[in-house]
Amino acid sequence: MSARAIIRAELLRFGRDPVNGKFLLLVPGAVILSLWPYTASPLYPVLLCVFAGLEPQFNNILYRTPREFDAMSLLPVDWRVVVAAKNAAAVVTLVGTMIPCAAVVAYFSPLPFAAGDVGAGFMHLLSMLFPLLILGNLHSVEHPRRIVGIGPGDIAEAVLMILGVAAASIPFLLAAGTDVPLLWTGLWTLAGALVWWTWSIPRTAARIVSERTTICQTA
Repeated sequence: MSARAIIRAELLRFGRDPVNGKFLLLVPGAVILSLWPYTASPLYPVLLCVFAGLEPQFNNILYRTPREFDAMSLLPVDWRVVVAAKNAAAVVTLVGTMIPCAAVVAYFSPLPFAAGDVGAGFMHLLSMLFPLLILGNLHSVEHPRRIVGIGPGDIAEAVLMILGVAAASIPFLLAAGTDVPLLWTGLWTLAGALVWWTWSIPRTAARIVSERTTICQTA
């Protein structure tokens, strides 16, 4: 199974998943948060909205459907390709959902989306992206979920995702207080990308192979 086929399947499933109706609740919440006078940037509510809504894409990569992992385990697949492709699809989905969410929030927000805000938001997103992918891969193996919806457990997972976003934001906030924030943010992002590619993907793939039975039983 090629990476391109996996990414295409992931995007098609996301587009057809009725659970994504939760964005009808999350986007108004982001709009309300953007009206708060202490919101530093209108992009922060957007980031919280999309990461909360896309929590399964990051933290539950093995079960897009209740039997997906069972079916794939029967095939001679390269799990490194599967993990990398699912992570790539999560990033594409993130960008695709941020654009309409940001458009809605920008319409109602009293704060303008200045070019500086967009640039800072982009760097902020990059600094968080790879740590969140790494944490998501770990979580996917340790706490797989066959069924994803909008129940209490899913809400708890979304809250944990938001906490992860807050923790992953710390390096960017620290870099913002230096004389060369772009340099430090870029170095942190590069380091995160290297760890994700050289450690997270092969480590996650190896754990999937060695813990396949446990994953099936605990999901």
